[in-house]
Amino acid sequence: MSAYFITGTQKPWSVAWALWLAGFLIS
Repeated sequence: MSAYFITGTQKPWSVAWALWLAGFLIS
């Protein structure tokens, strides 16, 4: 999944994905 996340950072929606992932881990 890390590889998918790394390649995802190249896309504009990576920011939204990062925020969602962070919120999911925190909660």
